[in-house]
Formats: sequence, structure tokens, C-alpha cells
Amino acid sequence: MTKGKAQIKHAYRRYEERFGKKLKQHEYQRFIGAVRRGRATLVAKQTNRVFLYVLDDVYFIYDKIRRNVVTFLTAPMAVRQLQNRKWKHINESKVPQLRP
Repeated sequence: MTKGKAQIKHAYRRYEERFGKKLKQHEYQRFIGAVRRGRATLVAKQTNRVFLYVLDDVYFIYDKIRRNVVTFLTAPMAVRQLQNRKWKHINESKVPQLRP
């Protein structure tokens, strides 16, 4: 299995695990298309390859080289990811605000 196919499989599993429903192929393609067309909002950049986006309150990590969604994150998970110092150019207005 190639890394790209493994990323796709991982993304489908995580979406179902974290949002409680199966991700359909056309839904997955909607996330990819939103990034390519500039409709998804960039939240942060980790490297020149890995980016965190949000679309319709669903946070996801995108691999620019392979043009795949790597994983899907809930809002609390996105906040935890952004607390990691590896993320750069954080768009503070798009970071979810969590209630204590």
C-alpha cells in the first residue's frame, strides 16, 4: 500500500471514529476540492507539505504533495494540535474557542 492510499484509508477511519458516521467518497472529494479551489479556510501550516484547514466546522489535515486529507479532527483536537510548537502561521481567528 502506498503512503497516499494509507493516508486516505486513515482519514476515512478517523472521520467515522470522530464524527460517528461513514464518510462517503463524494464527501471526501468535497474536502479535497475545497482546498484546491480555495474554499476551505487555512488555519495553520506545519511544513511546506502539511496544512490544517477548516470547512463547515470540520478540521482536517491536508498533505499538499499527495493532495490527500490525512486525518479529520474535532475542534478540541485541533486546539491541542495548534498548541504544538511545530505549527506556524496560525490564523488565530479560525482557532476554535472552547468553553472550559
